[in-house]
Amino acid sequence: MVAWTSTLFSPLKEIDERLSLSHDVGVLWRARNMLKEVDAAIAANKCTYPSVFMNAVAKYPTKEALVIDGISYTFSELNRDSNRVANFFIKLGVKPHDIVPIFFENCAEFILSFLGLLKAGATAACINSSLTGRSLAHCVNVAQGNMFVFASDLAPAVKAVVSEIVGNPQLVAMGSFSTSLDWAIRFSDVEMAQASPKDVNPEVYNGVGPDALSCLIYTSGTTGFPKGAIYTHKRIVGSSKAIFQLFRLSLDDRFYTAQPLYHSAALVICFSTCMLNGMTCIVSKKFSATQCFRDCKRYNATVMQYIGEICRYLLNTPVDPSNDRNHNVRLVVGNGLRPDMYHSRTDLGLRKLVNFMRLQKELGLKFDVVKEEPVRDASGRCIECEVGEPGEMINELDPARNREFAGYYRNEEGTNKKILRNVFKEGDQWYRTGDLLKYDSYGRIYFVDRIGDTFRWKGENVSTNEVAESINTYPGVEEANVYGVAVPGKDGKAGMAAIVTNEEFKLQGLGEHIASRLPKYAVPLFIRILPAMQVTQTFKHQKVALRNDGMDPGKVSDPMFMFDESSKSYIPFGFAEYKSIVDIKAKL
Repeated sequence: MVAWTSTLFSPLKEIDERLSLSHDVGVLWRARNMLKEVDAAIAANKCTYPSVFMNAVAKYPTKEALVIDGISYTFSELNRDSNRVANFFIKLGVKPHDIVPIFFENCAEFILSFLGLLKAGATAACINSSLTGRSLAHCVNVAQGNMFVFASDLAPAVKAVVSEIVGNPQLVAMGSFSTSLDWAIRFSDVEMAQASPKDVNPEVYNGVGPDALSCLIYTSGTTGFPKGAIYTHKRIVGSSKAIFQLFRLSLDDRFYTAQPLYHSAALVICFSTCMLNGMTCIVSKKFSATQCFRDCKRYNATVMQYIGEICRYLLNTPVDPSNDRNHNVRLVVGNGLRPDMYHSRTDLGLRKLVNFMRLQKELGLKFDVVKEEPVRDASGRCIECEVGEPGEMINELDPARNREFAGYYRNEEGTNKKILRNVFKEGDQWYRTGDLLKYDSYGRIYFVDRIGDTFRWKGENVSTNEVAESINTYPGVEEANVYGVAVPGKDGKAGMAAIVTNEEFKLQGLGEHIASRLPKYAVPLFIRILPAMQVTQTFKHQKVALRNDGMDPGKVSDPMFMFDESSKSYIPFGFAEYKSIVDIKAKL
């Protein structure tokens, strides 16, 4: 009987392992439960962020909710202090639907002002704490708020742009004060203690409705001023419930993040998932490769968040056996993980790693990397990708089924660029992810590159992601940032890699290593060795400045090298070699 059963189910098990059918069924079942929970909250007019947070407070009043700056808050304590902030803001005139910019690094004041504003029925516009000058003033002005709340230690950056802020909003400084700020309203521990801890009337925040703005989260602004992405109450509540269900989190989990709270990764995926489900959130002031696992061990984290190149930084850091492998982190979640890093998770003592993307109806479209737009047929309709063919991933927009893109606040042009219309039929709309992906015959999806990063050289499309993977496997290369550069007199863009190396690196052998792993057209023509890699606040490689520098020795002071086809090696590249290319004497 056992043998017969084994024979019967063995093929089914093999099919399941290949297609992940049981996993997909589980995902669909948990997604169904999540949607039922959100729909019930909407029906009861309790699908605003504060309302769901108050449910967690009622269920788990004495449970640890938040650890930040080494300070611990129970759900009851976090509710009390955010009430104080909410009542203080209401007393200053904050009303439902007001949009209030907040400007903090990772600190308790960020959390309290965020929750306080939402309890007052207002919207928090979360500004990148590293911004200064025109970019900072732009983000404040986008909100058009009657108040601007900021950290006392960021006061110099604020004061420098006060004259550029329109509307004369009230300026409120929170934190400790070593000097007098006579140009702003103080909100220190003294004012906090004097503010009322009384719960805000639920009618205030439930009255705005689930489709109201809960917060604005600004884009990085690498190609212009930051844009304020709209997050409704329903969007954050739904996302937090989905993450809890789909990642199989539990109420006993302790979720650690070292990402900036002004970014959706930390604010929505980590903090809000914890607050709206009753978990514990652990927030570090900033990411440190040497401190990360020490924090996880110290605060007994069970789930950790990564983004961009964080896993690579952790792997390249000397091992501390007492901390780096002696922790209770069972799950790491995030996005931006390169394939060459996935199998290294066990080297970090991590059992499971989830690299996620949107979980909606998605398709891949044939894409023209030169024009940076989808290919359309003779009738003007887009064309789906074939198996193994890279294309832009798009998500169907259907408000009737809660598939919406709220867009960028007060930025119609930016919003329209993210929406593709008349894709397969007249009037349909799809959200453009900006990601190039491909899928195999089993329906599994693979990340290829970001649109704008892939370039064309010698009639072929080159994926910067795939090239970087091949370079990163060479001994001594810690990071590789690949991009296309214009070459005088040549069509397309040539590949260039900016790399960071360690003492193990030897230039001789790099060319042969890359050439043996990539097609000829994809081998980077130029190498630039950097002292350190420039990354965004969320640890993604910055390419714009590198592209602008190109391969011009007049703009680049770092050592540069050029690939020599005959020897399969990289040779020094300077003014003489550059002139030879400009004069069309060098063969590329």
